[in-house]
Amino acid sequence: MLAAVGIVLITPWRGGTGAIDPLGVLLALFAGGCWGAYIVLGGRVSKVLPGGQSVATGMLFASLAILPFSFAEGLAQRLTPPLFAASLAVALLSSAVPFTLERMALRVLRATPSPSC
Repeated sequence: MLAAVGIVLITPWRGGTGAIDPLGVLLALFAGGCWGAYIVLGGRVSKVLPGGQSVATGMLFASLAILPFSFAEGLAQRLTPPLFAASLAVALLSSAVPFTLERMALRVLRATPSPSC
């Protein structure tokens, strides 16, 4: 319900051409589909791989996907020990710890139909 209210609040209700960008709508639908696939596949992966292995595997693939762009932008020349330590702290606190907790929750939660309103 809150998501629906948020969509109503950000929707451009004034008419005219270009009020709603079709590419933006397609990208939003694609992002929603990817998020749904992430939840479904994440639940399955967390049941197959024990412990934090599912998070470690996901973080490995995410790192490999972004690494070429980082090196293309000159990351190796700018990397200092304090920057590396700060990056490691951000990675752990913003990704590894929350994703590990999420995987633990997805492992024990089961899908149940929501009650109709």
